[in-house]
Amino acid sequence: MFQENFPTHRVNIPNSNTVPLFYSSSALLHTMKNKLTTYDIKFRSKALPKILKLFRQTPKHERAVSPGFLGLPSEIRLLIYQFAFSTTCDHILVTADRDRRASRPITNTDDINERPTRELRYTRTPSVPLLAALLQTNKQIYREALPVLYANTIFSTSSNPTSLMYLKDRLSEFAISNIRQVQLCPTSLLSESFIRERELLSWTVLCAEVADLPGLRQVWISYSSPEMLKNGTVEFHRGRYAKWLDLIQVKKSLVFDVFEGSADDREECRERFREIIQDAGDTLGV
Repeated sequence: MFQENFPTHRVNIPNSNTVPLFYSSSALLHTMKNKLTTYDIKFRSKALPKILKLFRQTPKHERAVSPGFLGLPSEIRLLIYQFAFSTTCDHILVTADRDRRASRPITNTDDINERPTRELRYTRTPSVPLLAALLQTNKQIYREALPVLYANTIFSTSSNPTSLMYLKDRLSEFAISNIRQVQLCPTSLLSESFIRERELLSWTVLCAEVADLPGLRQVWISYSSPEMLKNGTVEFHRGRYAKWLDLIQVKKSLVFDVFEGSADDREECRERFREIIQDAGDTLGV
């Protein structure tokens, strides 16, 4: 029988440092398991924390807060307040008066705590809308914006001067300290006829209350017309109301409800006003 002889090839058995040509199934599984373990360790240590960070809710103290209104510089906020409270005139006249139409229960007691609350009504000139609701946003905005609003606000009364004292009872200490201008109307004290002592006392108390305003800068003395200022002697005006204005150590200015005179008439009224209040300084005439 024919038998073909093939050349024999020597196969070297690899030592421990040589990579084997074939793996047994158990060795292959062992190697793959080691690699998967290595990948799992790397994944858990590097990739997994980054992935979880995307879904994890950041604690409040670590959250990045987007800059809101209070995040703006104070100079910009001040400009915004000035724009919000701007009007077409130089000043805003806020008139406070007792509302006589308000119903009040009859009481027979002298206890102050049981007396009915004084009802006040307010009018604003000019009657333009103001963003006063801005003051109710939060405490910081209130303390920043209110001085801007009050800088151009004149507080006044049209009938009973003591209404200003009731107004003070309704304002916070911070608001009272930021009142810059007050308008007083001594019209009820200029009558040639007899006036009650109670009215003179109320005027005296009012001047003392106004003088006690810590932030007051200017007081406007209002007359209904130039004739009210010119009638009577200087001593008459001093005795009725002007001498109590000496308690108020701020600039006093003259203003009329209606004035249709010339520039000379205005200057004459200014001079008359200076004599009455005994002020040698400059005053404003409107």
